[in-house]
Amino acid sequence: MSAAAAQARPPAILVVEDETAVRLMICRMIRGLGFECVEAVNGREALRIVRQREQPFALVLTDLIMPVMSGVELCERLAEERPGLSILGMSAYPRPTLTSHNAIPPALPFIQKPFLPGALAQAIQGAISD
Repeated sequence: MSAAAAQARPPAILVVEDETAVRLMICRMIRGLGFECVEAVNGREALRIVRQREQPFALVLTDLIMPVMSGVELCERLAEERPGLSILGMSAYPRPTLTSHNAIPPALPFIQKPFLPGALAQAIQGAISD
């Protein structure tokens, strides 16, 4: 791909969500916001995608409670391998519940599911600008 073609691509967000219907809905919202959306079904797949992708992601949006590899473990691994990569955690559980069970890093930007496109846009902008 030429440098001009790479520059013309919108910023990419990696969505890590094990529930197919939820992942598809979130990606539809993200594309509607003007981003490219790449999908992963679990943390292991997300790590593989991040490692293999030439262009860096603008953001990784990950569910925190997943089988195979939790979103928290994914966050820890990404922090080691890709310092500075913006990460936004999400869960159907409220943040206080996740915090009390040590299921969320305290400084991690977070959005509670379900969310509307406007709330997602705000959370993405906040996570990217941190």
